Amino acid sequence: MKEGQETQRGRTTFSARVQIAGIKPDETAPTIAVYEVDVVGKPVRKLARVEKERLDVQAEWEKLPAIALGPDVTDLAQLTAESLVTFRPNVTFPVWRERGLIIGRDIWERFLFEFVCVNGTARKCRPWWWDILDRIDLVSGLNLSRNIALKSLTYQPELHILFPPRCLPLCDGIVEIYERVCCCTRIRIPDLLDRLRDILEVIPIPLPDPLPVDPPGPFPPGPDPSPFVVNNLNRLTQRLELTAVRQAVRPQIQEGIRSQVADLRRRLATAPAEIASMPAERLYADYIALTSMSTQQAEQYVLARPYLMGLICTCSMRKVGETPLQPGGRFDFCYLRPRRLTPSSTTCHSTFAFKVRQRIQGSWVTVYDGVASHNWFAAGEPADIRTWYWRALVCGSGPGDSPPSEGIPFAMVEYIGSPGSRHFNFPTQTGLSRTGALSASSGTFTTSYAPDCPWGGSLGIRLWISPEMEPIAKYYRLSVVPIDSSGTPSGSVTVLDAPVAWNRFVFVGGEWKVTAEALSANPADVGGQVGLVRIPYWSGGNHWLSGQYHQVWNTTLFNPGRYMLVLELFDTSGNRIKPSSAPASDPGTARNFQFRRWRYGDTSSTDNVPFADVVSVFWIDNTPVQGDIVDIRRNGIPSSEECQFISGSEGTNVSVGFRAYHPRGVSNPSNTFMMSYSLTWRRGLNGPGGTFSAGTADVGEPPAAAQPSGSLTIGQLLGPWPGFPTTHQRCTFSVYLHVRAKHFTGSTRIESYDYHEQASFALEKTS
Repeated sequence: MKEGQETQRGRTTFSARVQIAGIKPDETAPTIAVYEVDVVGKPVRKLARVEKERLDVQAEWEKLPAIALGPDVTDLAQLTAESLVTFRPNVTFPVWRERGLIIGRDIWERFLFEFVCVNGTARKCRPWWWDILDRIDLVSGLNLSRNIALKSLTYQPELHILFPPRCLPLCDGIVEIYERVCCCTRIRIPDLLDRLRDILEVIPIPLPDPLPVDPPGPFPPGPDPSPFVVNNLNRLTQRLELTAVRQAVRPQIQEGIRSQVADLRRRLATAPAEIASMPAERLYADYIALTSMSTQQAEQYVLARPYLMGLICTCSMRKVGETPLQPGGRFDFCYLRPRRLTPSSTTCHSTFAFKVRQRIQGSWVTVYDGVASHNWFAAGEPADIRTWYWRALVCGSGPGDSPPSEGIPFAMVEYIGSPGSRHFNFPTQTGLSRTGALSASSGTFTTSYAPDCPWGGSLGIRLWISPEMEPIAKYYRLSVVPIDSSGTPSGSVTVLDAPVAWNRFVFVGGEWKVTAEALSANPADVGGQVGLVRIPYWSGGNHWLSGQYHQVWNTTLFNPGRYMLVLELFDTSGNRIKPSSAPASDPGTARNFQFRRWRYGDTSSTDNVPFADVVSVFWIDNTPVQGDIVDIRRNGIPSSEECQFISGSEGTNVSVGFRAYHPRGVSNPSNTFMMSYSLTWRRGLNGPGGTFSAGTADVGEPPAAAQPSGSLTIGQLLGPWPGFPTTHQRCTFSVYLHVRAKHFTGSTRIESYDYHEQASFALEKTS
């Protein structure tokens, strides 16, 4: 088609030549596209792209209010206002028809883009300055910072438990990414020190005054320019003491340091949202380091840390996007930005800061604000985000790291209930849905509170399925079957087919929302297989929330006993797949992956399971523990009367007949599913109390008779006790029996399976 040729409606009205003016032989011309834009210049859709130095202009474009030239991108969200040049068709098209498009260098340079990526990890940590507060009272002669914004907060001691002893990853949040470009012609160290001090004033720790810019010979040289050099508290204390020598501090201020520090530390436990913007530790480390450097040392130190330049240089800042947190608190984000050309006399750097917000009790809460805290990271530097906001939510599914393996994609049962419950107490798998002979404790779990605990209640099952398995594994299925002591199934198989739906973040209407997505196969029959559940991979924009289970096993529907949990995998068509190492006789098509299980006795390692399924053994029991206060005994003689009035001399013995037991366990009566019992007493109203008996072995299990507790004399029970000096002639007493169950859900002990009973009697001392 010749230039200027007309066509019918909806087709090309003319083809214009496109010339890139001022391009040098060694430069690459940008790729250019035409976009429809709305009244405020925001791109609506791509209309066409420049091909072979020509642009085919469509007749329908003439009716648009505005069009724009810009770089050719697939995602319109990547286009910024400065990357577009807007035109009015009724004014521009006659010129393009006659002369073509001549795009000058000042315009086409805006179409040259570069790909920028940032990544990092967000964690909830104990406030970093607490470690310094632990030692600060050892340093004499220091003032606390002058403007402490958090000093008026109310202290609630119970909130201390919300600060983890070690950093834990954040999940279920949105990360906002901010880009800052700063250009400097000169670095003034005194200005930087003043700015750092202003920022750090909010931290309740002493800030030493800087030494002279170029200290004389006796002073120590500047430290190694690592930003974390002062993490060594011994070295930090020495530096603070050196500064204290040069300060004139009134004695009464020195005397108040200890109490001020203690008060501030308590109040920080309930810090409001402002704590999300508290300065990072490295800014404090930078300040300490810079205070003892020469000017030349300090300038080199700052040049090596571009994030410091933003405190004293001319900067521009913009938000470049948002992305959800991934498993383990990780995030990554990439975007296009125009290439920047800066004068050789100017030093320019790009740095990045982040904000994290989480959905807490139905509202979005900012739990970390890197912009307000001046915590910027250089391009290419992994961002180590740490928040000290007590409301921040950590990952419900643990750190998100892959269990140890041999480097081959694999699937396994990762944990039950909570990330720490790595179940391995059962024999090695010996074949398809088979294990070796069971031991007395096989299928139980040793918890923090007791050994050999049975599983009960609803068990949330969390799987690990490697992301690399997405091309070959589409569905999983979990089923259970009773198992005998030889490790062989001894009953019918029950498919765990409770509906599975996971929550995930979706970006709708310009904001992130949480929506539920069903994972159970629909229709239920896939290739003749039932009970299949789609594997929730993270690809394809699926931003799943943490702590969700692949299936929940309601064990209350099953008789007590040992069961085998079986995991199988299937492809898109419902065909069963198996590891390439599985026997040829096992069902399924061989694929390059493994089944694995936690290694017995070593929960930091896993073992390969070379069969078409992988099994775990669980001892299921939902029978509560049993107990009974049977009688009250005077000198060993029991009485089961409803109302008990006992009288006698001071030496008359009083005891209780009782039972505490569970009918099943590893061995009776020494190791059943009863964890412990305690039989306690209390005198009168708010009087003293003590223990008749306590233990961990079954007592008085039927048909055995009730067993007597330990005894106390009437004189002891009515006499003085620590804090209660009065001796009584008569008084009432209560007896309380608490029998505790071992039963475990993978997350908590099932306290509802405990037994509680209370009884009472009256004592009178006779001569």
